[in-house]
Amino acid sequence: RRLSMSDPIYIVDDDADFLELLARSIHKRDPDIEVVSFNRPAAAIVALIRRRPALIITDLIFPGGTSGMDVVASAKSRGIPCMLCSEIEDQIGAVVVGSKTSTLRDAPARAASVTGSMPVFQAARKA
Repeated sequence: RRLSMSDPIYIVDDDADFLELLARSIHKRDPDIEVVSFNRPAAAIVALIRRRPALIITDLIFPGGTSGMDVVASAKSRGIPCMLCSEIEDQIGAVVVGSKTSTLRDAPARAASVTGSMPVFQAARKA
């Protein structure tokens, strides 16, 4: 299925400040992109079943039983592209975009790395 200009981006992270920062960064790059934020992976999984997003950006580790990998598995089974963006406690966080990995610790740097990858995503949406 081709990406649609009307498909939203889902962001899944338990850090409310990061959710807000990333949503603002995406809107700054392209104000026409709808961003839907979730602080729990289970809520994102339910939402992606109801409304297909163009892209999911998810943290990896959450408190409780559901993880970012559960989100990725649900998305993958539906052909939805994902980006993992995680700050792992006591380790260096990793932002994974395809085969590109960069090590980042702070939320602004993680948000900048994700939005730095947006031109590739935007080109795919407009193709």
